[in-house]
Amino acid sequence: MSLGIMPMQWDSHARTMRLMSVIIISLLLALPHDAISVSGDPFDWDALMLYALPLLRSSRTYQVSSSDPTGGNDDKGHYVEHRGNVAVLMDVKGAGCIYRIWSANPSGTLRIFVDDDNPILMMPFREIFTHHREPFIKPFVGRDGGGGYCYIPIPFARRCRVEVLNPPSLYYQITYCQRKSEAGISSFTPIKARASVRNWLKRWQRWLATPTPATQPQHYSKVTVLPNGKKALFALTGSGMITHLALRIKPFTLKALHSLRLQLYWDGERQPSIDCPIADLFCAAFGWVQSQSLFIDTSTHQLVLRLPMPYGNGARCEMVNEGKEAVDVECSLWTTPLPHPPSAYGRLHAQFHIATTQSDIPYTILDARGRGHLVGIVAALGGTSYEFLEGDLNVAVDGET
Repeated sequence: MSLGIMPMQWDSHARTMRLMSVIIISLLLALPHDAISVSGDPFDWDALMLYALPLLRSSRTYQVSSSDPTGGNDDKGHYVEHRGNVAVLMDVKGAGCIYRIWSANPSGTLRIFVDDDNPILMMPFREIFTHHREPFIKPFVGRDGGGGYCYIPIPFARRCRVEVLNPPSLYYQITYCQRKSEAGISSFTPIKARASVRNWLKRWQRWLATPTPATQPQHYSKVTVLPNGKKALFALTGSGMITHLALRIKPFTLKALHSLRLQLYWDGERQPSIDCPIADLFCAAFGWVQSQSLFIDTSTHQLVLRLPMPYGNGARCEMVNEGKEAVDVECSLWTTPLPHPPSAYGRLHAQFHIATTQSDIPYTILDARGRGHLVGIVAALGGTSYEFLEGDLNVAVDGET
């Protein structure tokens, strides 16, 4: 199997870690109050705010799933507990928040218990993904890619248990975080969630609409990058946060997108924290597809990256052309001041790897040291069959095995 992978993460910028990061142009300048309102360890809906994503946090992320505990391919019908007609999908004590629920074949009756023995939510499992019942509405829930997904935060102060009555052999995943203290946690209720989801829907719609043609960037450059050459796109001083990065490339061909590498340097470093081919960064390794997401937008005439990128002592960006033809590049950049000290933020890193994997030998996507959190993975996979899609993704954190 051929594999092209680019993990992205924020880390505390420890010099023991050689990671490469992604460049983004985002226009969150329209929402400066969002950044100021978040402090400490972002939680609940605040953890989903774009400005809050780089904040280093003390909470830990976990996942329970129906994955085959033997490492085989029987990835359904495995539960925390199964008694009679009740399947317990999750039972966690302490403070935390569910951020994601997924199932390929949701059926039966879903019950979610928060902090006590009475279910705070009881409904047909499939209806949590159908966006017909608030607070479970688009785009936070839906059915796509072979299953249903829900990204409505479900915070809990003391305990959370998720059950399904009369289930089949379910395929499921529940991703959640845990905190050391319940201080400041307002546990989930459908009434509170209904009020929050409408507010956040408006925010996300504004984020997805940026940058607008009427909004002028703080920094703009236009360069021609010669074959086997490199050109500087911008150099910033002081501290701040890049909120949006937008690129226009001519000729706009897949060959040119593979030839160009975006490099970003934070705080005077000599090696780039981000060093990625444009095609892979914008999810176009095998061909160009117009798409729009919260972090990457290729739906218009420009390529937009909305992942926030903090810096404490300067930032610079360069474009490298590894191809045989000259390429014209326009770069627009939006920035905003940091609402907290630079030390409160990680720095965005991204690595690019390409390899041919071997059957039954796990491939290491990322091996990082220091403090931080994984942002995401862009993977382009190919092979002689689709069996590689049955491979398991395993994540070990802080010495776990």
